[in-house]
Amino acid sequence: MAARRGRKKTQRRRSKPKVNLLNAAQTALVANVVTKSLFNANLQEFITGTVNGQYRPGSDGTSVLTIPELAGFTAGGWSASKVGGSYAEGSNALTVMASNAGRNFSPLLMGVIGIPIAFKVAKQLTAKPLINPMNRGLKMVGLTGVKF
Repeated sequence: MAARRGRKKTQRRRSKPKVNLLNAAQTALVANVVTKSLFNANLQEFITGTVNGQYRPGSDGTSVLTIPELAGFTAGGWSASKVGGSYAEGSNALTVMASNAGRNFSPLLMGVIGIPIAFKVAKQLTAKPLINPMNRGLKMVGLTGVKF
């Protein structure tokens, strides 16, 4: 067996990846802009199907789309014939999304492009010397897997 050359490298410990709150907030804001522009419902309404405090998938207006509505749920329960939503004659989910996108194109474009730019600038303005005390405070509280 050949002799080993040089020193044996020591194994480095890897810490678990931390949850970055700024990245999570940016993702949530962009997702909210996209759902508001394409489905005419904010992110919470789109996921839960509760629009204006009432659970009425499919009967909340033609331009409002939610996940329960697209999955075939109605106020009365689930129906296989309602999968994909129910719309006026000659209309479907894609035409409704295209119509919503056309009406909300400017906010969609501003949100999808502007939010990441704003977050990038904010991250540069709040560089490490300012954020280190906040991260130390989070560690003292016990939130070790979270960082700013």
